[in-house]
Amino acid sequence: MIGNNSSTDNNNEADFTDQPHEHFVSAPTAWLRLKSIFLKNEYGFDSFEWKAVKNSTLFTFIIGTMMAGTAELPLAHQRFKEQHSLSLFANKYEAIRRLQSHLLVSFWKSGIRLGLRIGFFTFSYTCALACLAAYEDQLKGFHFVFSGALAGALYRINMGLRASFAAGIIGGVLGLCSSAVIVCPALFISKKSLDEAYKQVRDQHFREALQAIKNNNEICGIQKQFNVSKWEARAILKARQQEQLLTDPSLNVSKN
Repeated sequence: MIGNNSSTDNNNEADFTDQPHEHFVSAPTAWLRLKSIFLKNEYGFDSFEWKAVKNSTLFTFIIGTMMAGTAELPLAHQRFKEQHSLSLFANKYEAIRRLQSHLLVSFWKSGIRLGLRIGFFTFSYTCALACLAAYEDQLKGFHFVFSGALAGALYRINMGLRASFAAGIIGGVLGLCSSAVIVCPALFISKKSLDEAYKQVRDQHFREALQAIKNNNEICGIQKQFNVSKWEARAILKARQQEQLLTDPSLNVSKN
């Protein structure tokens, strides 16, 4: 089956010449679909859900770190001036070096703290959303609310049950808002249902990843055949794909 099922086969040596189809096929049972989120499939690439979880977590971690670190710089600069108002430095270069070191430490110390917290919330939210969608093999509106509530509850679990419950309510509201403000308008514009859009994007991810593996295998073959560099082999492959498009415009050949 072509889907998110795990396999120990090496994708670099995969043969695609006699595949029955090149579209995503879900696992037959809910638990297999849930398990397949976190495992590489038979071609060796991550599932769409897991890739989305990793990318969104990394993105929010970076954004949170940059925002908190940048906001901390003026305060750190002021603290340095107050703490060293009576200090004597050997020269101005030493003072500048000490100031830069202080600002750098303050930036990362404050930034990473907030980045980790936001990243954890995003990971909890997107992971819960992915698990619900994979388990039911469809994406529903209430999944956003439930995932937000769960992420909020986990975010404040260390502060006790009352704080966790309150954060869960806030997280559920945020999940509802994200669905109403971002998802619904996008679906209205595309004229697709939530589940249709989810499965279309998931299938597109599968086909693009499969095409990338095909291209990589072809590039390796061109390198061995003509004894050229990887960049030259990639150029040859692109020329071949463009020639195929000119011959048959109906071919949807990826140019990755």
